[in-house]
Amino acid sequence: MELARELIARYHGDEAAANAHKSAGNQLADGELPEDLPEVAVDFEGSEQAPIAAVLNRAELANNSAQAKDMLGNGRVKVDGEVVAKDTMLATGKSYVIQAGKKRYARVTLI
Repeated sequence: MELARELIARYHGDEAAANAHKSAGNQLADGELPEDLPEVAVDFEGSEQAPIAAVLNRAELANNSAQAKDMLGNGRVKVDGEVVAKDTMLATGKSYVIQAGKKRYARVTLI
């Protein structure tokens, strides 16, 4: 890891070396967000709240509802940095930073 950081610093500068681990596909340190965080809007058609499993599915942070429920059951979903339970309801009209697993992140706005 140190060799990679040294090579990046040599060819691209110290700032690039310090931020290289944030690029897509690399695991981020706990609490860090990727620089290219995707923005997703999900419409729940006038509902005041939305179940987290449905949000994950509609925002394409899970391949299907079974995977969404599995990730929730294993504590692999964070909303605004906090692990959430599978029965969590999110209020519509707000934006949340959601992490599903190690590599799927998005800023999700519920409409």
